[in-house]
Amino acid sequence: MLPVVEDFVHRFNLSDFVVVDDSGLMNRKNIELLASGGYKYIIGARIKNETEEIKQWILSLEKIDGFFHELGKLPESRLIVGYSEDKAKKDRYNRAKGVKRLKAAYKSGRITKENINKRGYNKFLEISDNVQVVINHKKSMTTKNGMD
Repeated sequence: MLPVVEDFVHRFNLSDFVVVDDSGLMNRKNIELLASGGYKYIIGARIKNETEEIKQWILSLEKIDGFFHELGKLPESRLIVGYSEDKAKKDRYNRAKGVKRLKAAYKSGRITKENINKRGYNKFLEISDNVQVVINHKKSMTTKNGMD
């Protein structure tokens, strides 16, 4: 990634450049390379990928639509967390829709260990005794809830 960034900065003679990326496309090595090159960056992140301490801080925050919280200065970065009621509604709707699909598949007997993965709404399932599948309703009600 760094060669692409450096080429872009040099080609357009940029003096102030900020890399903005999604956490799915960024890894720790790329972040270290950007930092060592003196580049500024903004990276979207998922709560589940944070330390337990940071997760607890985020989940303890008051959820105010459009308001941002900042976790003081971390060693070499800042963590800014925002809440969106629209995103929370969308997430609730999508979780409910996903669980409804899982219930339909479960009821019809189409859920088997062979076709289970942890992507999408299958993450709400628990597999036991190699064949018994149940929907974890607690998990389906407690994900993200609009926090970014």
